[in-house]
Amino acid sequence: MPDFSAYVPPGVYVEDVSTPLTTVQGTIPQVVTLVGPGQGYLQATTTAVLTSADTDATPAPVVLPHALAYVTGDNAPVVTNVNGDPLVAGTDYEATVDSDGLLNLLRLAASTNYPSSDYTVTVTYRWTDPGYYTAQLFTDYDAVVAYFGQPLYQPSPGTASSDYPADQIVSPLAFAAKIAFENGANQVLCVGTPSGSAEDIRDGYGQIDTDLRVSVVVPLPTDVDSLASGQQYGTDLKNHCVNANNDGLPRVGVLGMSAAFTETGGYSNFATLATGLNSPRVIVAYPESLLYYNGYTNQTLVVPGYYLAAAYAGRLESVSPNKPLTKEVIASFAGLPATVLQALTRAVKDELATAGVALVEQDRFNRIVVRHGVTSAYNGGLYQREISLIRQRDALFSVVQSGLDASGIIGQPITLETPLSVKSVVAGLLNSAEQQEVILTWNDLLVRVQSGDPSVVEVKFSYKPAVPLNYVTVSFSLDVSTGDFTSTDLTTTTAA
Repeated sequence: MPDFSAYVPPGVYVEDVSTPLTTVQGTIPQVVTLVGPGQGYLQATTTAVLTSADTDATPAPVVLPHALAYVTGDNAPVVTNVNGDPLVAGTDYEATVDSDGLLNLLRLAASTNYPSSDYTVTVTYRWTDPGYYTAQLFTDYDAVVAYFGQPLYQPSPGTASSDYPADQIVSPLAFAAKIAFENGANQVLCVGTPSGSAEDIRDGYGQIDTDLRVSVVVPLPTDVDSLASGQQYGTDLKNHCVNANNDGLPRVGVLGMSAAFTETGGYSNFATLATGLNSPRVIVAYPESLLYYNGYTNQTLVVPGYYLAAAYAGRLESVSPNKPLTKEVIASFAGLPATVLQALTRAVKDELATAGVALVEQDRFNRIVVRHGVTSAYNGGLYQREISLIRQRDALFSVVQSGLDASGIIGQPITLETPLSVKSVVAGLLNSAEQQEVILTWNDLLVRVQSGDPSVVEVKFSYKPAVPLNYVTVSFSLDVSTGDFTSTDLTTTTAA
């Protein structure tokens, strides 16, 4: 505007003082997080040269780049000769680890498997990395296998099927990651734990307490043996998700169980579990058992229901936040066990759903589909029971929070234009959320400097989420009218 402290000719003076609309892209965390045991070690190979002098007296040190996890038993280092034939511990060599962490191989004089000259052996050993039990982000399944091991048992050539182990899942964490990737996950955050106990998984949550990437958390409760132990896993997951949300890190958890969970109370244990949790931040997945085909052994296995939870998480990550889980097709599994199909009557499915259990069923095409994607807070009303509404709220929160953080407005001086600047940033973020199908629309955006504290800028708005279409009702009636009739006289002529 003109400087009126000096002479200005009479007239109308117009100036555009509006701040241009600023679009700042907010981020929506879309990372499946799995917490549970892997195979417990990494594997590496090195070589060592054993001289003819290294017999019964002087061991040959093998400098390893890693700390050994095991030196004895089934997990001891494997030593092979140049032909790849294994040497026998106690007959051909002895393996020990000294105070410096070096693996020492002692060549035994009684062995007939060595030549008289120097001899090169290959040492395959298992080791642990300091970061093995921390959160590791993976974008492809092969990388998970390289770190946490093969998920399924792979028999050696010639192994009889009668010798296959009953539990053919070698690495639960790798198997869960496989299921998550097959169901659409693009990124999987794996938190390895020493075991699947409630205590170890609770410690695993500590690795992701402040992780901004986490959106869906799936524990692998391999030690469930009763309703009480299952409830402990559920309470721990609920507490983790609620506390994270209170700290500005919204996330949901998906909880599955194993057959041991229902041995005493049957399917009703799931209703008890979900009713007790009663949280919009926890999905309880049913059933506790599914079928999976292991192509390595040509056998169909019964696998625990926490792998169904991993499948749910993969589907949630693969779709937009406004997409409900209802009627989503779940991949990976060969079907449901006969005992589960017999138990899943209409009455049972309705009972579980109204308790807050998200169950799957086989449709007419024998596909496994989610019947209704509810949270354990089913009785809390529409905006508590539908997981898509919870995820839209979380996504909008993340968009606004991350976008305002990235805008750089915090720390700037408050001027007369500040409220308008803040309003333009928030409007841009809400438009972005609308374009990303996080919300349907927004309105009533108000911004002001707080009267009680002029260092605070208040922002208020309302939004409309996309409510899932769960029901279509059709009414029809029978029309018994027969229409109009036309009478025609027929004349019969008889030939003479």
